[in-house]
Amino acid sequence: MRRPLTRGLFEQQAHALSAFLSGKRLLIIMISIQMAASLLLAVISPPDAVRVVLIGAAFYLVAGLLAAALPSSVCARAPGYASRLFATERRQAACWVLLCLAAGMLYAAYKSPWPDELEIVKTARLFADEGIVNFFLKYSKLHWAGMQHPPLAGIVYGLTFQLLGYHLYLLRLVSLVMAAVTVYVTYLAGGELFDKPTGAAAAAIFLAMPATFRVGATALVGVTIAGIIAIVLLLVWKMAANGRRPWLPVAAGVVAGVGLLIKYIAGLVFPVLLGWYVALPALRRKKRELALLVLTAMSLLAVWIWIAASTSVLDRQVSTIIDYADAVAASKIGKRMLVRTLLFSLPAAIGVYLLPLFIKGCAVLAAERPRATLPVLIWLGVPLLIVLPTLPDFRYMLPSFSAIAMIAALGWMKESPHIRSRLLWLSFLYCAITLVLLNEVTPTSIVPR
Repeated sequence: MRRPLTRGLFEQQAHALSAFLSGKRLLIIMISIQMAASLLLAVISPPDAVRVVLIGAAFYLVAGLLAAALPSSVCARAPGYASRLFATERRQAACWVLLCLAAGMLYAAYKSPWPDELEIVKTARLFADEGIVNFFLKYSKLHWAGMQHPPLAGIVYGLTFQLLGYHLYLLRLVSLVMAAVTVYVTYLAGGELFDKPTGAAAAAIFLAMPATFRVGATALVGVTIAGIIAIVLLLVWKMAANGRRPWLPVAAGVVAGVGLLIKYIAGLVFPVLLGWYVALPALRRKKRELALLVLTAMSLLAVWIWIAASTSVLDRQVSTIIDYADAVAASKIGKRMLVRTLLFSLPAAIGVYLLPLFIKGCAVLAAERPRATLPVLIWLGVPLLIVLPTLPDFRYMLPSFSAIAMIAALGWMKESPHIRSRLLWLSFLYCAITLVLLNEVTPTSIVPR
């Protein structure tokens, strides 16, 4: 009798936590945690960054007060207007996609370049200027790409240069389109794992994460890889639910293979699939389909491995990846990077203000235990557990962000419609302020004193 009793007490505590994080109290906690994070950032920032951080804190406070003071009558009418304008969840998701494109185009025009973007430009120029043969022959001489990355991103960006002209903004637009696709795939995946309203809410919350624009509206491929992994998992989920679609494993394998040719971190999808295989009886009955998926993906990767081995790239990349994987355990710099990622980079990428919603969503999962509880937790946890002790950069953790958005959406869906309106607009405002603030105070300029 102990186990049911313990489980019942656990569910009661989860219900109590979910009830505590509700209504205007949830709104106040979101505002408070963002203000506390801003003040902490001001304390640990170097003197030349304190002024920008404090200005950002003032904007956070004003936005929070506006969201809290918004008349209830306005908030009560907003869901009605939204339901008439967006009659279906698909239209809501399409709205978030358009908002992603519009806001991303503006942000991409003003975002200061990441150091890696300049290396991506060099890689793309090599392809655009010298063609595919010389691109592969000289790939090993590229300090950044040749040392650690497969070539497909450089090829796609090089074709963009050839077709549209030499400008970083054009490369950012290519990445932004994939970020918009990731927003929509998050809606589809949330709809499959839970329900369509939760999927639409997950797409909105994914859009309210600063990393969606900080990475997705630049020439970096982190959000693209997150979208590719989400597509593979969505197709596998459909494969487990409906075995009458023989094209699903091939399609999932092709998508996974393309991801591996863009960035090796796309291989995180395979540990997640292994976790799903253990957790889902329906997937354990799909051994042949899963084998076909893996074979298709590895066949695409094998083409690049053969080219890399014949051009002296493979040994260099294997050595680099091994060194990176051992960075946290073997060096003080790696340990500092891990601490900094946990305390600053990762919360800032997700959005500190979204953490209460995420905690509420975890409480809902624990209390109600929907059928997708274990799969979404595996999707969330496996990439984080692999990346944190090896490559603790938040950009490598982006594959977990769609799962984070789905869990936060479960918490958001438990609120009344007028509270949802406040929470959503507050999240969008805080995201915009964070993007402006982090464009001035870059991750490399903030270190503990």
